[in-house]
Amino acid sequence: MENIFILNPLTALFLSGVGTQLFVLLVCDNDQRTKEQRRGTHLKKQSDKRMDRWQICFTNICRELFDIHFFEDEKTQFQGNLILDPFEVHLTLLTKHSEAILYFAERNNLGKSTLKNVKKWFELMVSSLDKSSLGNKFDASKLRALIDMSKTHLALPTSTSPTHHTILAKEYPHFSPGALYIRSAYVLHIHKHKFHHTLMYSWENCSAKIMSKFLKFSDYLNESADDDDMDHSLPYFPYIYHLPCKKLDQIWNLSDQISKPVPFDHIFEQINMCIYGKATTFHTSNPLHSRYNEHAEDQISSLQRILMEASEAINMEMKLVRNCEKQKRHQNKKKESQFENIYTKRSRQGINPLNPHWSCPFLFPAKYFLLTDNTAGTETFAC
Repeated sequence: MENIFILNPLTALFLSGVGTQLFVLLVCDNDQRTKEQRRGTHLKKQSDKRMDRWQICFTNICRELFDIHFFEDEKTQFQGNLILDPFEVHLTLLTKHSEAILYFAERNNLGKSTLKNVKKWFELMVSSLDKSSLGNKFDASKLRALIDMSKTHLALPTSTSPTHHTILAKEYPHFSPGALYIRSAYVLHIHKHKFHHTLMYSWENCSAKIMSKFLKFSDYLNESADDDDMDHSLPYFPYIYHLPCKKLDQIWNLSDQISKPVPFDHIFEQINMCIYGKATTFHTSNPLHSRYNEHAEDQISSLQRILMEASEAINMEMKLVRNCEKQKRHQNKKKESQFENIYTKRSRQGINPLNPHWSCPFLFPAKYFLLTDNTAGTETFAC
């Protein structure tokens, strides 16, 4: 049960995937920032294809890593050849995670910061599930049991023992309730072929509504994103607090957006570097954690290797994409006017403003920009 508190490379990789899509979709490709300088139709089509290839490649990477870095309760959900119900599996995962967190917290002398994040997890269970569109699709009795468990824990004082605030208490600086919550949904996404198609579509819509509030999508669209302090003015992102938007914006700014397709490899690599940097900071700034956890160094090394391998795989995919683009460039020149007519026609028909190639449907709802909220991060621990 301690595994849920320590650094897991697959969880970190999921965050890289979400961060990549979030930046591309909400920061670089929203109407508010590109209404005066729209990219050419051929560039938009290239970006669509690139992100489609990125999605496929990234999902395959995650599926391979799942076989190595799974939680035991996750693995048991996807064994066999039965067609699964995503609502049932998701609720089961959230319940199992909650039970493991509660069991471990009650039987170990956890530090103040870790206990604070434990409470954040149960607050998230209540706020995201109680009377929400997602929660309404769950089994009522099982959901009530999870919410009651969460509320019972939240009613307790943060510390049940004075030693929780002493040097004897054990901290887990990598434990992030937000990252774990994203993982619980992303695990379903990479196994979507195992779910009933209609139920999966419904689950994706319900999950997206929750995620849009949880990750504060609308805040990425406000005018402060263009300020010098844009990294700090943007909303919190699990584990790393804020996306490195200033550095990402240098990779693909407004000028680039109207002259070249999205460089998903560079964006993904930059976010990987940010996540690895945060993981190293948590590790080096909490020597007691490293002393208690004999595998801490191996976990950091494993994360570094996996993020590097994932970046290399994405870079290789980009090389293939560029080769395909080069081969088709002459053919596309003759068809540019035809593509433009098709695009214009679809636009007039009121096509969904959210590009299906640029997002995971369980993350981004069509009207993400209408949902608002505020949450602050921390300075020394994951959140």
